Amino acid sequence: MTTGIILALLAAIVALWFKSTKGRHTSPQKAAYNKEEAESFVRQLDKLGYFKYADASDLDSLKSNMLNSYNPYSELTSMWDEHTGTPKDYRYYFCDGETVYEQGGITDLLQDLQPTFDKLNFQCNVTGHFEVWDDKNQWLNHRITINGTKYVIFKNFTEMGWGEAPKRIAEILNAELTKQGKDEQIYLASGGNDGMLIFLTNELYQYIYSVLKDPYRKPLKLNEWAAVMEVEPMRPD
Repeated sequence: MTTGIILALLAAIVALWFKSTKGRHTSPQKAAYNKEEAESFVRQLDKLGYFKYADASDLDSLKSNMLNSYNPYSELTSMWDEHTGTPKDYRYYFCDGETVYEQGGITDLLQDLQPTFDKLNFQCNVTGHFEVWDDKNQWLNHRITINGTKYVIFKNFTEMGWGEAPKRIAEILNAELTKQGKDEQIYLASGGNDGMLIFLTNELYQYIYSVLKDPYRKPLKLNEWAAVMEVEPMRPD
């Protein structure tokens, strides 16, 4: 009896570890630093408006940071306000899948993204929020109303949604961004505790996608991101 319980606990721990490492990926740093390529990359980003939301006082340091850390086989870089965690480019946010999935994680993320919503003049009015774990059935039901539209995030969900939660709220926000005629959309990069979320125009996305090589680290459209990170498709509605 005791052995059976121990084995069950070990199996649960292994399953938890496997889920937490989904989306984590370490790839070799294949490219030596190339200053000309780095300068071209930052120059083109600037031309396409990547830094247009940044405060003027942060522009030089943001560009310098990206220039010095450029590596096509790595990830994008940014600088973040040490007190608020807000990216100084107002684009590239931390998006820890575990934190977003936990209770209150979605609404906390929306609050974190508010500085960029303000830059975009994007309205994100939450007027209804229901998030309940059912102990009897061991499932989660989670709904949210944004700008008058009711969205299901999870319905009778029994898994550990470290990938599903970021993907679903990104889908919802992209739908609302489109409704309001904004030319920015949300893309995801990396996963698990290393997840990132970024606002990009289609032009910026296409350019960054063409330059960065590692699919585990570069921004991806949501369905491609889910495939790369092995996030199972959901039909929450």
